[in-house]
Amino acid sequence: MPDDAERGARVAALQDRLAELTARQSTAPAPVPTPAGGRSRRGSSDGDSAQGRGSGRPDRDDDTRRAESAALDYCLRVLAVSPRTQAQLEQRLARREVPAEVARTVIERLHGMRLIDDGAYAADYVRAKHRDRGLAGSALRRELRRQGVDPAVAAAAVGDQIDRGAERDRAEALVRARMTSALRAGPVAARRRLLAALDRRGYPAELAIAVVDEALGAVAVAGSGSGADPADDGPF
Repeated sequence: MPDDAERGARVAALQDRLAELTARQSTAPAPVPTPAGGRSRRGSSDGDSAQGRGSGRPDRDDDTRRAESAALDYCLRVLAVSPRTQAQLEQRLARREVPAEVARTVIERLHGMRLIDDGAYAADYVRAKHRDRGLAGSALRRELRRQGVDPAVAAAAVGDQIDRGAERDRAEALVRARMTSALRAGPVAARRRLLAALDRRGYPAELAIAVVDEALGAVAVAGSGSGADPADDGPF
């Protein structure tokens, strides 16, 4: 999947192309009206249709093309802001009351342009959220499913980037970052708060308990060695 800069450039180029096509359509000459008497009474249905086109009323194909162009342009503008999953784009099109057949065509075109790729989206999401927010694998899978990513795709993205060791390392980093403020309420309350923080981010209970108890034990040992109260502000 292209990076943000490449994706933005591609979206901008596609929008320019769509604008050019739209301008050409708006300046195209109107169809020549069907001559009067060109159809018999029996063929009046076809004649009425031809006269409708000649009088400037768009036929169904023109309406469909315009709807597809408008929906595609909308999706490109959305994608220029940030990547989206297929389900998210489908939901946005549905909220705009885009006909289902038009929406399907637009989604297919976006796949062809490589602007929709749920696998790449999931991989990028896992990498960013695990690093920046410390989310564990279960929370990441849940978040991706909420965004419409297939469970198997979400699981693969998590499994490819987060192993047990990496998850524990991230949990330990989160506990270290919160230890000082948590200890101000005392070791018992600190344990409860630290466990809750890891639980909110989806860490398994067994892992969270092990990491928190180990960290609190290290603080207690350091405090007893220095004669300081572990709840006092210190290097943690």
